[in-house]
Amino acid sequence: MQQKILHKNIYCLSKIDDTEYSQVALERKKKLELFDSLMHEGCTEQLALEAIGFSRSKYYRLKQRYHSYRITGLENQSRRPNVIRKPEWSSDVEEKICALRNKFRFWGKEKIAIILEREYKMKVSISTVGRILSALVKKRK
Repeated sequence: MQQKILHKNIYCLSKIDDTEYSQVALERKKKLELFDSLMHEGCTEQLALEAIGFSRSKYYRLKQRYHSYRITGLENQSRRPNVIRKPEWSSDVEEKICALRNKFRFWGKEKIAIILEREYKMKVSISTVGRILSALVKKRK
């Protein structure tokens, strides 16, 4: 079986990106290019960084991201944490709070916390009861 391989430039054409980029990414690219042109003209690094309004660490961080990912790397990064804390209450506590709330609709989180401690010997803080109640509202129980 004979394999036919196209020229390398044909494969490079398929990597052309037609997506639209944010104004922030385009401005950062212009500033990186401006920094390079200022350095070629003979400015000091400190003077060029002051001219573009970047700190030294920010410039090198953006330069590395641009080198790795091109203009996509200059977009704003997500600030969402990688690991988010999970609720630490048990399902038993949640069921008791749900039952109390269904039985007595007008009781607030303070009253439910007091009843849990008095009748069920469960020490649950008021704010935890409030979090559980809001979670139950989201679940629509």
